[in-house]
Amino acid sequence: MICYQEEKVKEVVQQLTSKRVSLQPVGNHELDRHLVYHISCENGTSAIFKLYFKKNRWNREVASLKLLSESGVLCPKLLGFGILDDETEWILMDYFKGKPYQQVYHLIDEENKSAVYSQLGRELGRIHAYKTFDFFGNWDAQGKSLTHIKQFCDFFIPHVNTVYAEIYKQSLPDFDLLQRGIDFLTGSYHLLDAVETSVLCHNDYGERNALVCWERGKWRLSAVIDFEQSLPADRDKDLTYFLDILENKSIAYADAFKEGYQSILPIQDSYYQKREFYLIYTGLYICSWAYKQAPEHYAEGISLLKRFL
Repeated sequence: MICYQEEKVKEVVQQLTSKRVSLQPVGNHELDRHLVYHISCENGTSAIFKLYFKKNRWNREVASLKLLSESGVLCPKLLGFGILDDETEWILMDYFKGKPYQQVYHLIDEENKSAVYSQLGRELGRIHAYKTFDFFGNWDAQGKSLTHIKQFCDFFIPHVNTVYAEIYKQSLPDFDLLQRGIDFLTGSYHLLDAVETSVLCHNDYGERNALVCWERGKWRLSAVIDFEQSLPADRDKDLTYFLDILENKSIAYADAFKEGYQSILPIQDSYYQKREFYLIYTGLYICSWAYKQAPEHYAEGISLLKRFL
């Protein structure tokens, strides 16, 4: 549970930076997961400061941003990270000018939207192509495996089981639908046996984690943010959810994204074989946590399940 008020956050930042600062909240603080602020220092510089209150998010973001620091991927650079005396984890990152894509979506014409989606596809391709790993799953802030898992199914199936457990311990509506989703997944685990290559996966890729800026008469992608769920995994899963959103919006958007991605990496046949599996998983995952915390997301998860079950 978050126990930091803004004045306390300001005091912490000033101690860490040795500068007087002002704060502007920029995160989804209502989800009670983390605190994220745009900090403005007295010397005119800006940065992003993030405090973590959910386990295994800080280490993933630190490891991912350290890995990508020389990659050329449009993502934040680490300025500092550590753990406070009360064991609260923190990151200081550089600040990108721009607005969340969702905020300006209605201002952008169709041609420009397709160009942004192509850029988003290219950046995800660059993330996936940058490095392969000899393990799957969670890692520490130094980029070392915490579990030493060599097979993707050995990482992913236990994770899916925790989703089932979260669903079962709640009195959720639509239980019959949720159970059908669980039965489908448990009968389809064989699809995971073919996953051989481990790459960095963002695991929350999309419009809400994309910053865009107005440049030379067009909106352009300026940064991909929020790597707190990122770890070595199956790139097909990373592709599935966002591509599904785009296909439901506009085939032109989805085609632009694919074009950008495939300028770096091909989309494999395995993506199409696992697409339904990963979308049903996504619906269950959303429903496992969102019913009380974010009812609109819970409705999104149920809608996703109804499309396939």
